Amino acid sequence: MAETLDDKSENVDVDRTEDKYILEKQFLIETIGEIEKHMAPTYPDPDTTYTLNRSIYFDSPDLTFLKQHLNDLPDRRKIRIRMYAANGGAWSDPYIEVKYKSNGDSKKNRLKINEQMVDRLINESRLDTSDELVSLNSDMSPDDVKTNAKLINYL
Repeated sequence: MAETLDDKSENVDVDRTEDKYILEKQFLIETIGEIEKHMAPTYPDPDTTYTLNRSIYFDSPDLTFLKQHLNDLPDRRKIRIRMYAANGGAWSDPYIEVKYKSNGDSKKNRLKINEQMVDRLINESRLDTSDELVSLNSDMSPDDVKTNAKLINYL
């Protein structure tokens, strides 16, 4: 499902319902055509026709988030670093995202981060609530940035 970005922000704050299906390749074109009759994809740039994404997922030592997913719990979350490549081009700046699912509805919050922050998250499982993090997310209030960073560290 495509996401709608607020025109003033690079941060996603979307309430949505998601359904995912496994589809045999032979039905792909027909299915896309049928979906396009009822829904249009939305991208921040009108020249975008598709987006690749690269993800790094985080979990607890006992794999809490994976178990929640595999057990199809109605209330669950995941944390990931994600980068996007519009039309398969250059990768965007990375984001740390927390995605929540509650009774089929999904919500995603994210913070823009840099490569050093990615390294620290991978090596130390920690995101600093630094001035640089606040600066990277200048479209959010500093308090919201720090609150989101603290939540990520807690999870």
